[in-house]
Amino acid sequence: MLREAIVDVHTSKRSVSFLDQFMKELTNDKKDKRYSECVAGYKLWAGKKELVCSGCSTADWTSGDLEVRVNPELGLRINGSEHVIKLYFKQVPLSKLRVDSVLHLLKTTLPAKQRTAVPGILDVPNAKLHTPTVVQDDIGALLAGEAAAFSSMWKRV
Repeated sequence: MLREAIVDVHTSKRSVSFLDQFMKELTNDKKDKRYSECVAGYKLWAGKKELVCSGCSTADWTSGDLEVRVNPELGLRINGSEHVIKLYFKQVPLSKLRVDSVLHLLKTTLPAKQRTAVPGILDVPNAKLHTPTVVQDDIGALLAGEAAAFSSMWKRV
C-alpha cells in the first residue's frame, strides 16, 4: 500500500505530506513501524527537490526462454533531469551486484522515448537513490548466463 501511496503522491500532484495522512489511516500494527521508517526516509529523500511526474511503463527483458517483467514505479523529472525509478523497501541492504543488475534491466528495457532517462533504485527507508556511476559492460553477460542457468534448472524440475 505504501508503494501505491508514493506513486499516487506524484501522479496526483500531491504534496509529500500526503504520506502523513496515509500513515494516520493505516490500521496494520505490524507494518506501522516499518511504514513509518519508509515514509520518513522518502520525505527526507524528497526534501526540497523539484519532483515532476513524467510517467513510466513496464517492459519485458528476455534472455533465451526466460522473460522477466521490469516494472519501475516512478518516472520523475528530478530538478530537471529525467529518471526512471524502482522503489526498494526491504530492510536487507542492497548489494552492489543487485543494484547493478536492476539498473541494467531498467536501462535496457526503457522505451525509445525514455532512453535518456537515468535509471535508479530508491532505497526508501535509507533515503538513498542509487544510479549508475560507471558503465558495467559485463553485467549483461552475467544476467544472460544466470537466465540460461535458471531456465535449464527449471526445465528439469
